[in-house]
Amino acid sequence: MVGSVRRLGARVRVAALAVAFGALVPSGCAPHTETRLGASEPRPTHGPGGGLVLEDAWARAATATWDADGAPSANGAVYLSIRNAGSQADRLTGAACGAAQTVEVHRSAMEDGVMRMRPAGEVEIPPHGRVALEPGGLHVMLIGLRHDLREGDVLPVTLRFAAAGDQTVRADVRPRSAASGTGTMASGSDPPVVMSTPAVRSRDVLFVIPRGTAAQQLRGEGGV
Repeated sequence: MVGSVRRLGARVRVAALAVAFGALVPSGCAPHTETRLGASEPRPTHGPGGGLVLEDAWARAATATWDADGAPSANGAVYLSIRNAGSQADRLTGAACGAAQTVEVHRSAMEDGVMRMRPAGEVEIPPHGRVALEPGGLHVMLIGLRHDLREGDVLPVTLRFAAAGDQTVRADVRPRSAASGTGTMASGSDPPVVMSTPAVRSRDVLFVIPRGTAAQQLRGEGGV
């Protein structure tokens, strides 16, 4: 009788220990939580030896227009900062955006008193370096806007990298008065703008924008 009581007591103690131990061990079924980045927050993307950080993506507000044949005729532009926190270089090879018929990475530069804009080709992002896409320099050119870019909208834009692959950022659409490379909007005293792009015409020089309203529209809405 005494032996049976002792064995029963031992079983109870073992069962109590098992319950207590189970309460301390995670079940593995806790709900998964995911932190989503806001439009203005840095977006890290990991490549070999580190990662890229895409920051402060934005576009100027622009109004879509169409020519006599019904084809989109207005342009837009997207700017951002690309920081390479890794130990190996990467290359920006292109871009895509559903708001435009054609999307290219362009570079603007002043040559002989004329602002010229051309496709930039592949852009290297050096290790531990930073490349700024900003007015007056590199930018993502949106050719043939399909719809208006309204202030306050968020525009998804995909950047294509040789190593990191396709990375989508959300660009805040800012007012047309957003700062340019010189800190101000273009005025009537600005030089003409020459745009060269095979995506629109096969000629080396597509058009020259004279001083005045047309140049201001290209800078303010399309952005160079």
